[in-house]
Amino acid sequence: MIAGRAWSGRLLRALDHGPIRFNRLKESMRGVSAKTLASLLRLYADQGVVVRHVLSERPLRVEYSLTQMGRELVRALNELVDWETRWGKRSGK
Repeated sequence: MIAGRAWSGRLLRALDHGPIRFNRLKESMRGVSAKTLASLLRLYADQGVVVRHVLSERPLRVEYSLTQMGRELVRALNELVDWETRWGKRSGK
């Protein structure tokens, strides 16, 4: 499952605010290693959730952003969070 991996929620929320560079993304996700973040970004790019933009500037810059599929995934996850808020604490019923 794409969204069930460690750090997925925080990564998708960070990307939901628009294009962002790797170091800025890592700063916003305190505690994640560069290796883990790079691996997750690569996986999501392979799955079509994230797109990697190489900007032809000096020095070379790379930004990451959500694809349409990624934006729909974020909306679906937000719906699950809303559902959990409404119904998740109803244990025993």
